[in-house]
Amino acid sequence: MKNELIFSGVGGQGIMLIGKMLCAAAVDKGYQVTFAPTYGQEKRGGRTSCQIVISDSVDSPVISEADIVLIMDEKSLEDFKDRVKKGAYLIINSSMIDTELTRDDINIIKVPINDIASEIGNPKS
Repeated sequence: MKNELIFSGVGGQGIMLIGKMLCAAAVDKGYQVTFAPTYGQEKRGGRTSCQIVISDSVDSPVISEADIVLIMDEKSLEDFKDRVKKGAYLIINSSMIDTELTRDDINIIKVPINDIASEIGNPKS
């Protein structure tokens, strides 16, 4: 088993937190995990992303195309839209992204993440 994931957004949206939580859960289940975070140069509100590989054995942390890509903002969509494997999943924060993709070789899931966060009382996401 091998799953490759990319999460990207703006600092403060929880990209690193969700990545670390997923890694911890995978390790608890006995999988090998690599976690490669990337931070922008800005002190606040800069670009942030992480690449995660979860597998049965130790593997390279380098991801060319991912099984799941979670995108939280327009800039991240531009950066990572072409790094989704055919047949894989692109999850888009539709609260912040208006761009319509025309790829028919992937599964695109739109979730109004910011709207949901506001509804449950946590508008910082």
